[in-house]
Amino acid sequence: MKSKFALIALLTGFVVALAAPALQAQDTGSKPKPAATKSKASPEERRLAQFSKDYNLTPAQQEQTKALLAQQAADLAAVKADTTLDKKAQGQKTRAINATFSKGFTALLTPEQREVKKKLDAERAAKAKAAKEAKEAAGQQ
Repeated sequence: MKSKFALIALLTGFVVALAAPALQAQDTGSKPKPAATKSKASPEERRLAQFSKDYNLTPAQQEQTKALLAQQAADLAAVKADTTLDKKAQGQKTRAINATFSKGFTALLTPEQREVKKKLDAERAAKAKAAKEAKEAAGQQ
């Protein structure tokens, strides 16, 4: 009787072991995200495209902006790679690099484009302020 029970248990275990991969392979109903949705453009290229759209940049302005973005990316990478800097110093350098980019970018815009920039900057600041307030409110609960 014991050997019969052991044989049945062994066969049951064997069947379960064989069926496990097939069960895992079944469709769970969730669809994988297509790989094509990820952009192959670099962050600088995406930002240039967004700036071109937002400000209606001329080809000359696009080239100047591309150079500014490349310089900013290189400077930020250097700060990130500098292991001698603490977090506070990294933050200060990052803010300085971003301010330099912003000044250079603003300088190449026409007066009309600068007005658009002021409007977009104000919208972004308001959105950031609202997000910060929401985060603080959630933290107080």
